[in-house]
Amino acid sequence: MGEDVIEGFREELRDISFQVAQLRGLSASQEPPINFLTGLELAEHIRQIFLEEYTPELAAVDQELYLLLDFLDPGADLFQMTSDLYAEAVVGFYDTDTGEMFVRSDSQALGIEEKSTFAHELTHALQDQNFDLDSFLPEDEINADLERAKVALVEGDATLAQSLYVLENFPLSEIISLGQSGGDQIAFRNAARIIREDLLFPYGTGSDFVIQLFQDGGWEAVDRAYQVPPESTEQIIHPERYRSGDRPREVALPDVTTVLGETWAPLDSGVLGEFVLRVYLENFLS
Repeated sequence: MGEDVIEGFREELRDISFQVAQLRGLSASQEPPINFLTGLELAEHIRQIFLEEYTPELAAVDQELYLLLDFLDPGADLFQMTSDLYAEAVVGFYDTDTGEMFVRSDSQALGIEEKSTFAHELTHALQDQNFDLDSFLPEDEINADLERAKVALVEGDATLAQSLYVLENFPLSEIISLGQSGGDQIAFRNAARIIREDLLFPYGTGSDFVIQLFQDGGWEAVDRAYQVPPESTEQIIHPERYRSGDRPREVALPDVTTVLGETWAPLDSGVLGEFVLRVYLENFLS
């Protein structure tokens, strides 16, 4: 891709950056570096980052849990399934470690999908510069339900800003085409339901949660949620419980190792929360 084309892209993205910052009500302390990648290059980059953050060893532990809960069929490879899904689904991302943005572009022009994605990822850059996402989403979080709730706030925030940008800048015909541009999504269709639901939860239910905050108090209410974040997926699914301060209660479990004997050892421990319990029950109940 020629330098003139890339410079043209950068000029377009600067205009989008200004609009999104104004729309979101957050100021940018610096302009994040932007990298343009083809779809294949982006997929490979995502796989490398995914491997650094979610190793086969970690996936093996989750696989045992998901098999126990009937989320996976015997013989399924959770690591490969999840790796393929994220490589297929991601069309752009913001790296909190480096402060860089990565935008997919396979043509000589930025289409509505690329611009829409950039608006979403630019919101993440604004969040990072104003709320420090690395501290807000620590890598050592041991409560998976709390982590899902926080990610839902972050992604729901960016999804709302992205939607407002699209509605303000594109005609209805292009917005409809954007909603139909999902592609083949082979990895998504082949993934276990829990993996698909886990991928969609922050964007769908997270967006609903943020919309409730926005309707109650505008972007100021959304900003305050970074200071008093949701503590459970229950609060994300039921925003009224977040607003009322209905906090999750810690459940103490007995030590079963003395009963099981020395041949048994704990593999993992954590919090399932309403999201995982709901997906589990929906496997068996209407």
